[in-house]
Amino acid sequence: LAAKFNFTKVGQEEVLFQFENGGGDDSFFVESSPISVADRAPNVVAINVSPIEYGHVLLIPRVLDRLPQRIDQESFLLALHMAAEAASPYFRLGYNSLGAFATINHLHFQAYYLTVPFPVEKAATKRIFLAEG
Repeated sequence: LAAKFNFTKVGQEEVLFQFENGGGDDSFFVESSPISVADRAPNVVAINVSPIEYGHVLLIPRVLDRLPQRIDQESFLLALHMAAEAASPYFRLGYNSLGAFATINHLHFQAYYLTVPFPVEKAATKRIFLAEG
């Protein structure tokens, strides 16, 4: 992983901000805050240098840890928090694994705005009830 491209090689000018789950219901933005890696590596949002849509960015969980492109519960929850923070029906957040044509083996999510629904969003749904007990 060290010899190939990874997101620790992204230029500082491409990093937009650090994104963390505050653990509460309130959102806040800290304009100027040093990135501390004492406890854990930061989650960052960076410009996608090959955008496919308006506002296309990358969410890179714990960027300095160089995690492999394999989703886990913690990173999935981080992505869900980012989608909730966007608070827009047009905000899309996606993930593709190495088996699904991801080109970089460093954990990241794609995020962008799209005003047209994906076909799966228009598909009929059916409620599934869970058996109790």
